Amino acid sequence: RRLRSSVSFLQQSQGSAVFMVTSAKPGEGKSVTAANLAVALAQSGSATALVNGDLRRPSLHKLFALNVENGRTEWLEGNDEVNVLLSIANIPGLTLVPAGRQPLHASELLASRRFSQLLDVLRANNEYVIIDTPPVLATADATAVAARVDGVLVVVDRRRTDTQDLLQLRADIERAGGKTVGAVMNRERRRLRLPFSRDGYAYE
Repeated sequence: RRLRSSVSFLQQSQGSAVFMVTSAKPGEGKSVTAANLAVALAQSGSATALVNGDLRRPSLHKLFALNVENGRTEWLEGNDEVNVLLSIANIPGLTLVPAGRQPLHASELLASRRFSQLLDVLRANNEYVIIDTPPVLATADATAVAARVDGVLVVVDRRRTDTQDLLQLRADIERAGGKTVGAVMNRERRRLRLPFSRDGYAYE
């Protein structure tokens, strides 16, 4: 919810806002962060679309316990009969765009005109669009999306993310024409002074 509040300040205009959530390397928590951010936005009353932009290792449908066979891959390849918008039954206002099967050329599909058309449709029907992409240093997929969004949110694992990797990530995003607007610190322990803990502190 704190992240939701921060993201709302980044929405400069009255129109919709599209944010990409990524990380430097796999396993830093970007998909879970993207999913929870989208849920929090929808619960606040904002129509929100959550896009699975990770066509190589999609996981969002698993987080919502959905059995998905077709999705964005098939639609981007020209199959207009595929339904790429799935409503999440217990979360009003949230729509999931599943990945579909793993394509041979994911980066080309994400850089295609069809993907731009899909984003235009999502912008027109939602206040927020959150795109979960692969890690920037793993493939070229994320940089193919970076220039098409309003801002890039980077998930940083305090225990795993290397500073040099973050510098390289920022350089790659900027080279692609994208703009990094913030970072989310994951697996961070914060000391909170509480009266009932043994040493006066508790951690979360």
